[in-house]
Amino acid sequence: MSKTVHQNFDIDALKYYELEDAPQYGVASNSACEIKSIVFSDSQKTFKQVYNDLYIPTIKQFGSEKRAFLLPRSPVSIDRVKAALKEHGIILTNDYTDCDLIITHQQITNDFNDGTTIQASVMLAKLWNYSTISKSSRMPHLGGYHNQTGNSIIYDDKFPFNIWGEEYDALMEGWMFTGLAINLAHMVKTLPLSVMNVEDVIYQSATKQILDEQMIHDITSSLESSDEDSIALTGKILPTIDYTQNYHLLWKLAHDINHRLRHYNKNKDVQYWMKASKMSDFYYMSAEDMILWLENEGELDKVNFRYLEPIVRREIRIDNRNLYVFKVQVKPEYRKLLKNKL
Repeated sequence: MSKTVHQNFDIDALKYYELEDAPQYGVASNSACEIKSIVFSDSQKTFKQVYNDLYIPTIKQFGSEKRAFLLPRSPVSIDRVKAALKEHGIILTNDYTDCDLIITHQQITNDFNDGTTIQASVMLAKLWNYSTISKSSRMPHLGGYHNQTGNSIIYDDKFPFNIWGEEYDALMEGWMFTGLAINLAHMVKTLPLSVMNVEDVIYQSATKQILDEQMIHDITSSLESSDEDSIALTGKILPTIDYTQNYHLLWKLAHDINHRLRHYNKNKDVQYWMKASKMSDFYYMSAEDMILWLENEGELDKVNFRYLEPIVRREIRIDNRNLYVFKVQVKPEYRKLLKNKL
């Protein structure tokens, strides 16, 4: 079965979400030569219900699942997801009707407006300010679709002609549902079908590595070189680093390599890891900022405080040293982090 979002609508699924009487429209799929049907509704409540059914995880760890379906537009590459699943004996399938696990993520929805291209891989979307047509002398197949289905067609940037030369109607605001979204959401609610976030899938992989100072040195050296093979290998290592531990070293890594991560602008796995690990956020934090962030997150301990505090101390600047003596002490509430247990 094709993994396209434009699946035939399951009538029972439409009835379940009370969308059986909602209007349907045609949208250009990968090109204006291919028109597919979507359901259009003004019910934001229904949109949120379908989204939640597809996005909210029902499990965080694998159980007896055997076949998984990855929702389109995953921020993690298929190869990495497939490898992580294989460690647990789970197969990644393109047939959503033959899976017992859905792997979800935040990119299943998007907003489109003002006639811009409606991406063919988006399962759910908010549409605002579009026009609809039922025929065009320049693309006769549009009239054929309209005659066959009775549906008007939503005009967007995929069409190679100007809308102003056609008869059209306005479509101001509403919510778009594809067949894959409706059918899968219904399966989640009516079948024993688990939902897991892609981040939890990757996090359970045995290939995770704990960041240490030697790894920081090796990664930095690799990115400072001009060896393309070494840079490519580092691109495979970065996504395996556990970003839930050793935050002080993640902070150090961010300051050492942030300006060189442009090598991976098109690497989906590195981009996902950078966002999840907060590389950009840590890069713009001073050592003092990092201590305060760790404290706010409940992650401040003796190890990361003793690593960062000397850096903060080195950054202290005092003028008028010719006349005065200054004494600097850590605030009382932090002194316990400097003491060794007896």
